[in-house]
Amino acid sequence: MNKDRFTIFLDAGHGGLNPKFHIPHRYTTYPSKCFQHNNNIQYHGYGWFFEGVFNRDLANLLEAKLITEGFNVIKLYNEIDDTPLKARIIKANNYKNYEQAILVSIHGNAGMKGANGWEIFTSPGNSKSDEIATYIYDEVKNTNLFRMRPDITEGDPDKEANFYVLTQSKVPAVLSENGFFTDRNDSNKMFSKEGQEKLADAHFRGIVKYFLYLDV
Repeated sequence: MNKDRFTIFLDAGHGGLNPKFHIPHRYTTYPSKCFQHNNNIQYHGYGWFFEGVFNRDLANLLEAKLITEGFNVIKLYNEIDDTPLKARIIKANNYKNYEQAILVSIHGNAGMKGANGWEIFTSPGNSKSDEIATYIYDEVKNTNLFRMRPDITEGDPDKEANFYVLTQSKVPAVLSENGFFTDRNDSNKMFSKEGQEKLADAHFRGIVKYFLYLDV
């Protein structure tokens, strides 16, 4: 299989920044999917960490790496607006060759005080999504960036959930939660260029290994 005939649908959850407004209202998903830290770190402005902005930064880095490698990449997200989930999935499901495509949805996590770490989700049951998730999980684990949060009850590290982007996609799909933006240590790594590069590289290497696995 040629790389340019293998398609990666990239999804970045939630919204981006609208330059017409001031922070925090510039964030199109405000007041959800964001957190204001009480410290001197600016993040995306005045201590605010906007998940959708992080998601786009990471997805755009991953897109560049995949295109440079020769893969076909189709973005399901808008740089500013929060594209409805149904519209994203319709776009992916209109693709004819499901055997030569995957969907990777990029997110950041949120939780109560003390919650931290990295995890990846697939839809319930066994599918090709499990293989993709395992390859990406292993690569992120090797970065030593985050505490890993696997679910090994079925013999692989992915967690299962009925997220719309996973259950409604005809294309094998995974959703990665790349740290907790509500946790200061995680959010520092998520916001740093070094952390984003490591995460993008890990996703990239996992996708390449899955492609090679298909091509054997």
